[in-house]
Amino acid sequence: MTSYYRNIEAGMTKVRYYELMDQLGKEVKESEVPVELSDLPLSFQTYIAAFSYLSDNWDSMSGTYLGKDLSPLDTILDIFEVTDKLLALRTIKVLDSIRMKSLNTKKAKKPKKSR
Repeated sequence: MTSYYRNIEAGMTKVRYYELMDQLGKEVKESEVPVELSDLPLSFQTYIAAFSYLSDNWDSMSGTYLGKDLSPLDTILDIFEVTDKLLALRTIKVLDSIRMKSLNTKKAKKPKKSR
C-alpha cells in the first residue's frame, strides 16, 4: 500500500510505466509494475478513501504540512462501516507520514524568496 501512495505522489501509473519501458526499449519487470488502487484489498481502498476525507493541517507561518486532522476519523470510519478501526488508524498514519515527508521535502527544495 505504501508503494501505491508513493507511486501516486510521483505520478506513476501502470499505463505510464508501460509507456516508459516501451520508450526506453526495456523489458517490463512485473515486480516493478506500480500498484494501483484496484490492486489493493477493499479494506485498504476504504482506508484510503477515509484518508482523503480528512482535512490537512498546515503551519501558516512556515507553510509546513503538519498532517491530517484526525478528530473526525471515528465518524468517517463509522460512515464507511469500518470494523477494524485500529488497522484503519495505523494505515492512515502511514499514509500521512509518507505525505508529510513528501510535501515537506518538496517545500525544503524550493528556493526561498528574498524580501
